[in-house]
Amino acid sequence: MKRSVFSSVIGVCLLVSAGCGVASSADQDSVDAKIKVCTRTDGSCMESNCDELNQPYQGPGSMFGMQHSDWGTSTYKVVGFRPPTDLEVQNTGDKRWIVRGYFVSAGVHSFAEGRVVAASVSGSPVTLVDMQATRSQLVIRVDDGNGQTLVLADKALIDLRLTLTIASPLRRGEQTFEWSFAGPPSDLAKSWTMDDPIRGYPVQWETKGGPGVMPLCAGDAGTPQRAVFLQGQSWDPQSFALSGSLDDRTVSVTCELGAIASCHSWGYAPWTSATMSVNGEPANMVAIEQTCIRMKTADYCGIGRVHTQFGTQIVVNTPIEKVRHQSVQPRLEALWNEHGALCVIDANRRHQNMYFACDASIPQCDQDFIDKFSPYVMSSGLP
Repeated sequence: MKRSVFSSVIGVCLLVSAGCGVASSADQDSVDAKIKVCTRTDGSCMESNCDELNQPYQGPGSMFGMQHSDWGTSTYKVVGFRPPTDLEVQNTGDKRWIVRGYFVSAGVHSFAEGRVVAASVSGSPVTLVDMQATRSQLVIRVDDGNGQTLVLADKALIDLRLTLTIASPLRRGEQTFEWSFAGPPSDLAKSWTMDDPIRGYPVQWETKGGPGVMPLCAGDAGTPQRAVFLQGQSWDPQSFALSGSLDDRTVSVTCELGAIASCHSWGYAPWTSATMSVNGEPANMVAIEQTCIRMKTADYCGIGRVHTQFGTQIVVNTPIEKVRHQSVQPRLEALWNEHGALCVIDANRRHQNMYFACDASIPQCDQDFIDKFSPYVMSSGLP
């Protein structure tokens, strides 16, 4: 066996959407539906927004990011903000916050950073001092220029405008974008809350000469969806590798139907707590969070290759207390840890017509394997 079981893991069984979105049963696609998936590693995906880590492909017009006429077919995915390091300030003299993101074209991600060059509150210029996401609540602090620090959260964010500059991937200088909030945050639907629901924010952007005000996260036909903010953690968009911690000052951005936000909404956020059902020991919620992301995207190989599509249903079982998901799984698909699938039953894979890139390296789930490991790890099955 080539994969290790994570030492601390998480079991209410629900039918849940595995294709990076939470949807009602009426909205689900069958496993026989036409597949629209981004394979990432071979550049075959022609829609930059089908990276299911942040935003699933939901139909024409769905996307995550910003576009500019000078960028050709590229989209810029804003995945976070961070303050400059002391060394960066020393070398450049620039103390302005940095925009983190990726240009995406034909499925290829290229990391690129920009700057928050200006900010205003109710039309008056201010200086961005700090951004923080306490669990999923975004708090932004600005200096009003008169020695006062304004703390903006919830409805107060509607008055804030952030001006971002992003250098063109085609070496055509910098482009300027204005970020704003279209309304107050609201709780994500069907969130497993532990008295602390995940919040989504209606973020929008516009640029000079562009198409007008556009949502950062858009669903089918460009329907606005909400952005979700989180502290410290970040993910590689191609390998899905997790880095950072909740103590880091980086604030990450994702969309409400992506794998990250969906797993948090399911109750697997890293700031939650749980104990292992099998022995009562503390569960490693960071490992469980990453396991959920691998499972939700059917990333069997643990390399960022998706083997599912938006709307596919699975049955989840995670053996922790407080219970999130727990059920008998007569059609077990796979056992999971933070590195991918520990074992797979080929006949029960969500989409058997999708190429299984690492089939030879992952064992089949026989009964001995299931009996040994299922009390400790997350599992998925077909309804």
